[in-house]
Amino acid sequence: MESELELDDYYDVANHDMVHDNQSVPCPEQKLINETWIRVVIILFYLIIFVIGFFGNMLVILVVAKNKVMHSPTNIFIVNMALSDVLMCVFAVPFTPIHSFMPEWMFGEVLCKLFPTSQGVSVYMSTLTLTCIAVDRYIAIVHPYRPRMENKTSYTLACSVNALAVLFTAPYAWYMTVKEDPETGLLLCSESWYGMPRTIYGAFTNIMQFVLPFTTIFVCY
Repeated sequence: MESELELDDYYDVANHDMVHDNQSVPCPEQKLINETWIRVVIILFYLIIFVIGFFGNMLVILVVAKNKVMHSPTNIFIVNMALSDVLMCVFAVPFTPIHSFMPEWMFGEVLCKLFPTSQGVSVYMSTLTLTCIAVDRYIAIVHPYRPRMENKTSYTLACSVNALAVLFTAPYAWYMTVKEDPETGLLLCSESWYGMPRTIYGAFTNIMQFVLPFTTIFVCY
């Protein structure tokens, strides 16, 4: 699974490709995405994803919040995953098709940092919460006579997961910036962070977003 935090490659390459394609002979893919009907279809698909993802997950959150009988550790973790999906729907889904159709970044410095960072936070929240669910299920099945996890503990774990998600993604947000392309003069949202520190951070992200959660879930199940 490719890390969500490798979005800077997409932004930089996508913008450069789009810019150079507009200045030269468009490639077949660029011609296709410039077709009005293709853009309408893409927007409709993203609209469906947004409506189902946002309202569906909000419904889950409201149902669990209003019914105290549903306040269990597993449901608390499910609500946290729903929150991560809402975050993705709000900050990623609306901007992705619009950004793909534009030759340059038009949303300013704040959204340049917030747009990709929120996606990284959402992925961390989902994977780490799934890991918590796996550990909880493992304890319940393998050690059935041990006391079950209390709601207070699950709340603490969920809040800790969210705090770690923000903390682990913060360096990435710091280095995302809007820069002017020296060749075209167009504004690009890209990451100004290179060399060994970036490589180490990328490896850390892959371990924390994929390797560690996958290994833990695999062992538990």
